Amino acid sequence: MRRTNIRETILEASMQYLAQYGCKFSVDDMVKSLEMSKRTFYRYFESKEVLLMALVDLLTDEVQKTMSAIANDETLPTDEKLQSVLTIETNFEKVVSFRRIPELEKYYPAVYRYLLERYELDWSVAEKLLIQGMEEGIYKKQNIELVKNLLQNGMQMLCKGEFLERNQMTYQEGLHQVVQIVLAGIRN
Repeated sequence: MRRTNIRETILEASMQYLAQYGCKFSVDDMVKSLEMSKRTFYRYFESKEVLLMALVDLLTDEVQKTMSAIANDETLPTDEKLQSVLTIETNFEKVVSFRRIPELEKYYPAVYRYLLERYELDWSVAEKLLIQGMEEGIYKKQNIELVKNLLQNGMQMLCKGEFLERNQMTYQEGLHQVVQIVLAGIRN
């Protein structure tokens, strides 16, 4: 097999396997389909858990890059920027349903905790837009930390247990509702 970036090939394949089989996908089956040895796989990822954490990194890096692009878009008003930043749909989501997150929590709790840590890591873009919206009079002056926590907890709730399944909604549908409810509550 001749690939320019074996690590990237493994990551792409793992996304497909995650989408199709969930967290319990077999590394053996995946490397076999890639016509790769397990030894090659383990040269790039010391375990399946490390592979899943690398997927989390891809997801969160994509979100951060998209957030920055939105924040720097001079054609959008502040409230649209904030709404867009808080409801980004990633390429990862287009492949892997967020309904798989409870599996991650059950079978790979360390990866799940890592996902939550990375997710909460950098809210600076959203905070800046929220402050800007308050200064512009779009939103009522509120405690930023409280608003941020309401949003974060609402977003995390969507990934807990069988919430999305029970409510027959996608992550994006739930996300849009959470953001709409919180922002409507502070809008002037």
